[in-house]
Amino acid sequence: MNLNLNLKKVSRRMVLELAVVIALVSFNVNFPKHDSASQAWKFVFHHPTILLHIIVGTIVAVEAIILLVRAIRGHDRFWITVSALGLALVLVAFASGETYVSTQKTSALTLMGNAAAVALVAYGVGWYWGRRRTRASIADARQPSVESDTDLRTQVN
Repeated sequence: MNLNLNLKKVSRRMVLELAVVIALVSFNVNFPKHDSASQAWKFVFHHPTILLHIIVGTIVAVEAIILLVRAIRGHDRFWITVSALGLALVLVAFASGETYVSTQKTSALTLMGNAAAVALVAYGVGWYWGRRRTRASIADARQPSVESDTDLRTQVN
C-alpha cells in the first residue's frame, strides 16, 4: 500500500481526534479556584469529561509520535514537516494543559487551546495535500511512460 495513502489516513484520524479533544473541553467546566495542585488533579480525575479529554489527548500525542516515525522511515519530506509540526504543537498543548491544572493560569489555557487548534490545522493540511498527492500519484501511474513503450518494442523485436 502507498505510504502517502497510509499517512493521509492517519492525518485524517488525527484531525478527528483533535476535534474530539477540543470538543470535550468546550463544555462549561469550572475548576475549583485557589486549590492546591493536588486538589486540582483530584478534581480532574473525578470529572469524566476532563478525564476523557486527557485520555484522548494522550492517544493523540502517542499517534503523533508514531506518525512522525513513519514519515521519517518513509523519507517523505512533506510528511516529516507536517508530522513534526503537528507533534510539536500537540506536545505544547499537552504541557500547557498540565500547567493549567497545576497553576490555574489562564495563559496556559489559552496556549493549550491555540496549540491544539493549530495542530488540527496542520494535520488538516496534511490530510488535504495528502489527498491531492495521492490523486496525482494515481494519475501518474495510469499514464503510460515513454520508457515502458520503448522497452516493450525492444522486447518484441
